[in-house]
Amino acid sequence: MKQSIILWIAAFVITFLAGFLQSRLNNQYPVSGSFGIDGKEVGYKFDKVYCGSDSYQFLITSEIKNLEGKVIWKIENSDKWNSSDLNSNGKILIGKIPGQSPKTKIEYLVKLDYNNKEYSIPSENQPVLLTYYAAVPSSVSFYYIFTLLLALLLAVRTGLEYFNLPGKMKKLNVFTLILIVVNVFAFHPLKTTYQLGAVGKGAIPIPELFQISSILLLFIWIITTALIFNTKKYRIWAPLAATITIIIFELGNF
Repeated sequence: MKQSIILWIAAFVITFLAGFLQSRLNNQYPVSGSFGIDGKEVGYKFDKVYCGSDSYQFLITSEIKNLEGKVIWKIENSDKWNSSDLNSNGKILIGKIPGQSPKTKIEYLVKLDYNNKEYSIPSENQPVLLTYYAAVPSSVSFYYIFTLLLALLLAVRTGLEYFNLPGKMKKLNVFTLILIVVNVFAFHPLKTTYQLGAVGKGAIPIPELFQISSILLLFIWIITTALIFNTKKYRIWAPLAATITIIIFELGNF
């Protein structure tokens, strides 16, 4: 019992660290930072994904009262740039970009003006790429993330069961596979359908409903289940599958 509790705690810690690292490695992680103007700090955060039908809004914080600027943006692969002034609210500058249809990608950056000098955000003068999606109900997002993280937790715990003899590796493996199946075939397509604004508007092509990373996880655990239930030295497969699962989770797009 004591060893089992220790393994569960270890699984929670590994899952938490994996989730934290994935959020930072994800290519959808916002572009953020700060820099100084005349010794005063200016901070920003620009998103790479926006879910909603209204305008995308971002904030720039500043210790400078009379700071001005504008947001410059264009639809990807278009030659036409658009611009609009940032609205000032005390020490906060508010930028808005009009809403777009799902899957539309735009490039945007900000130009600040202070004492007749121009500052670009990001500093490299390289536009941030923002992808628009339709809004997803909070309940759908919750169950998608919940089943994904719970599947990851059980995958890690199944792998750690290698150190627990005789253990319940087969049972843990089955629960892991069930959760992955539920996530891949139920909540992932549902979330994608909402993101693409396709609810009640007809079928979505199958390749657009699923992510390669999710299919890889499903494939790995189907093979692992077959090996665990049909080989004599089955205990070696779970740690390997758990390791591959973490790698896919870190490098994939979920």
